[in-house]
Amino acid sequence: MTEDVISGVTRMLAPILETEKLTLYDVEFIKRRNSILRIYIDGEGGVNHGHCQAVSSQLSAQLEVEDIIAGPYTLEVSSPGLTRRLKKEEHFVKSAGCLAKVTFKKEFGLPRQVPPRQVLGRLRVMEGKRFQVVPKSGGEPVEFGFDDVAKASLEIE
Repeated sequence: MTEDVISGVTRMLAPILETEKLTLYDVEFIKRRNSILRIYIDGEGGVNHGHCQAVSSQLSAQLEVEDIIAGPYTLEVSSPGLTRRLKKEEHFVKSAGCLAKVTFKKEFGLPRQVPPRQVLGRLRVMEGKRFQVVPKSGGEPVEFGFDDVAKASLEIE
C-alpha cells in the first residue's frame, strides 16, 4: 500500500515539477490514523516558500481527483534542507565533494577489518558504484558501497 501511494504520487509530481523547473528529492508516506505524505523538492537555485506552495496546491488538487490515499492525511512539501539525509545512491553522487556524516551498518568491513562505525568527512565518487569518505579529522579514507550505509546526511561546514 505504501509503495503504491509513493509511486502514484511520484507519477503525479513529474509534470508539476517539470513545469516548476524543480526536481523530486524524496517522497515519504507514513501510514497511520492521520497519515503524513512528505514531499521533498529541490531546484537549481534552491527552493523557497513559493515553490513549496505551488507544488502543494497542484498536488493537492490531483490527490483529490485520484483519491489514492485512504483516510485523512497531511501533505507536507519542503526543501530537503542543508543537512539533508542521503537516502538514495543518486544523493551520494550529487553530494560528491560535500561534507557528510556517514554511519555504516554493523557488518560493514567484517571479517577483514573493523572500520569506524561513523565518519565525518568529504564524499567522493569512485568507479564501479563505490564511494569514499575522507575523514575531516585526517586518517585513511573509507571506501564503501551504498548498501554498506545505515544512514548518512550532509553537514554544515
